[in-house]
Amino acid sequence: MLLSLLLCTGIVSGFRPNHESGEISSSDYTDTDITELGVLRAVAWYMERNPLPGKPALTPGELENMNPLNATGLFKAYYKADVSPSRLIKTLKAIVHANNLVESSKSNSDYYFYCEQISKSINQIRILVDSMLSSLKGEVNTLALEAAYLSAGRALHVVQKFYSNTNWVEMGKTSPYEYLLNPSSRVIPTAPVSKKTCVNCKRVSSILFQCDNNLLEKDMLTSGYIASLSCKRKLPGKCGHGGKYDLTQIFPITGGINKETSNPELSPHYGLHQKAAELAIEATKSFFVGDGFGLLSKVGDAAFKKFFNMEGFSLTFVVDTTGSMSDDIRQVKAKCIELLRTYSGSPDAPFNYILVPFNDPEVGPITRTQSVDELESAISRLTATGGGDCPEMSMTGLKLALQQSMPRSKIFVFTDAGPKDESLKGEVEILIESTKSIVNYLLTGYCGSRKRRSAPEVTPKTFANSYEELADYSGGFYVLTSKSQLSQVLGIMEKSLNAAPVKLIHGQMYTSQFSIPVDETLKELTISVKASTSFNIQVL
Repeated sequence: MLLSLLLCTGIVSGFRPNHESGEISSSDYTDTDITELGVLRAVAWYMERNPLPGKPALTPGELENMNPLNATGLFKAYYKADVSPSRLIKTLKAIVHANNLVESSKSNSDYYFYCEQISKSINQIRILVDSMLSSLKGEVNTLALEAAYLSAGRALHVVQKFYSNTNWVEMGKTSPYEYLLNPSSRVIPTAPVSKKTCVNCKRVSSILFQCDNNLLEKDMLTSGYIASLSCKRKLPGKCGHGGKYDLTQIFPITGGINKETSNPELSPHYGLHQKAAELAIEATKSFFVGDGFGLLSKVGDAAFKKFFNMEGFSLTFVVDTTGSMSDDIRQVKAKCIELLRTYSGSPDAPFNYILVPFNDPEVGPITRTQSVDELESAISRLTATGGGDCPEMSMTGLKLALQQSMPRSKIFVFTDAGPKDESLKGEVEILIESTKSIVNYLLTGYCGSRKRRSAPEVTPKTFANSYEELADYSGGFYVLTSKSQLSQVLGIMEKSLNAAPVKLIHGQMYTSQFSIPVDETLKELTISVKASTSFNIQVL
């Protein structure tokens, strides 16, 4: 009956998943805190050794020892500007979520180092690390990254529990146990079943025990016993996990050794909570950048940067070069070259630059380069010729641009005609979704194919055309203007290249007044309005 109660309690046993778990101090470290700090230290360590081109070298610890260390401050210190850390934060959330998911199921005690089953939990780490590395082989797409984050978060859960649930801290260790992640390093033996590892703690109340000196073993590894599917009872002479939710703590050997919180009712070794957490944070960092065994050593720079969404993006121009675009191309050339010169020196400059001209029926040649001068030269050579009928091969041009660009790229399409190849729209949407790129349209006219459809498309939102729909789908902007006003509208491009953009509000207006919440951290505000009739706007 006691065993049934234990298996049904479902109480967390290890560092708490987050501060919403309850019964802990605001200064306690949770799985979320440990994972976030460990990841940020790993990324800071990498940034220190890989300064931006043209920027001065960074000293060891300059970023890693920032206090407080958070994604926003780290990016600002590295880029020397207000560069959005949203891409790193997204990865962080995915890893933390995977870590916390382990706590939703207690069916596998291999994730917790219970009952001196040290080798089983270490083997679980090996399995999860292999799974993560397998996901990062070959083409690393969105699905592969999601699988890698899941394996990484689960593996880190096991690694971190080692420090709260074993006697590593009590052994006087001041650095992580490298063998958890590095099979070629020194192995510390585990106490045999026959060896007594603990003595009874002094009972203070019905749920509180004083366990300052209850450990006997200082040279071999041991861990707390708690009822689980693979460990149904506490063996004689062995330490318990402890805490008021460990119902066996009242039976010999009384008390326990866990350090998961600073609450003595939950953690008999509560005084060592911070030391255990600090070692878990350092071990999390080593998981990613440990020399010879961390993720960076296993997969290399390119995959490491892709894993943390730190790789660069492409600044891509898709330009209609048919005869009717002669006036537009002159203005587009000037603005694109101006942007290249300005943005190439920005803190969050693109990794490369791409130009995809499209005509009818030809598309290309494509220019893909890391040289601003080379792309500027390619843009300067653009000429407007040919064409004939109005619709052009714009979807083909955009499809090639998405295929050539890096993930999360910023793509600008210039045309004065609708798509002749609208049948490719579905493929384009799939590419936008898989690459998370943003597509922006600047039109100086629109004429579509006269081919009639058998039935109108049903969409939840009404769009003027497929260009506006694609821009909305990707989170980009859509502007339809006249050729004479194009130079004024091209300034919108520069706003969209802001290093730390934030969308404040997006919606339809049915009244004469519309409120937009703004705080003091916002440096520039851009308002875009679409209307079916002429209008006046006043910003107060």
